[in-house]
Amino acid sequence: MLNAALELAHDEHVTGDDLMLLKTAALLHDCGFVNAYHNHEEEGVKIAQSILPTFGYSAGQIETICAMILKTKFHARPETLLGKNTFAMQTSII
Repeated sequence: MLNAALELAHDEHVTGDDLMLLKTAALLHDCGFVNAYHNHEEEGVKIAQSILPTFGYSAGQIETICAMILKTKFHARPETLLGKNTFAMQTSII
C-alpha cells in the first residue's frame, strides 16, 4: 500500500507533514491483523495510538493517522483529501 500511497500523493501534490502522515497510515493500516481479522482497522488504531507517541507524533497527528486507518474500511466514506487518498490506496490494491 505504501507504493500506492506515494503514487497518489504525487498525483494529488501531497507534501510535507501531510505526506508523512499518509505514509505512516499506509504502513500501519493493516497492523491490526496481528490481533484480529474482523475489525482489524480498530485494532490497528489501538496499535498506532500505543506506538506513535514514542516516535514523537503529536496527539493531532495520531488522530489524523487513525482516521485514515479507519477510512480503509470498505463502507467508510472519506471526507478529507488524505482520507480520500487512503481509501483510494486501499481499493487500488485489491
